[in-house]
Amino acid sequence: MEKKTRIFRERQHELRREVLMLLGGCSKCGNNDIRVLQIHHTFGNGSKHRKEFGNSLYYLRSVKKEIVNGSDEYTILCANCHAIEHYIEQFKHPIKDKITEFGYIQNKELKGISIA
Repeated sequence: MEKKTRIFRERQHELRREVLMLLGGCSKCGNNDIRVLQIHHTFGNGSKHRKEFGNSLYYLRSVKKEIVNGSDEYTILCANCHAIEHYIEQFKHPIKDKITEFGYIQNKELKGISIA
């Protein structure tokens, strides 16, 4: 790996760790494994926000600065909880009423479908 690329990635990982440390583990399930934690924009538009910066280093610097200044726009979710959160936001599925608090479908005719 080229030296510039290695230095960039090291700084990117360091900044990511700093942001994660500021916000803690997954706000839904408590997972604190840094390998699966992701930044979630609580008010949406995360994709648009990331694209404004062109690269992740500038984006992470901005996020860290906002968090340090007291922003409540960000939370940390593990990959599973993040995927579920966006699924729920996107689909608001009618079968959701049939799902228990643990994410399992109770209705026998719906078994085998994992819609949360």
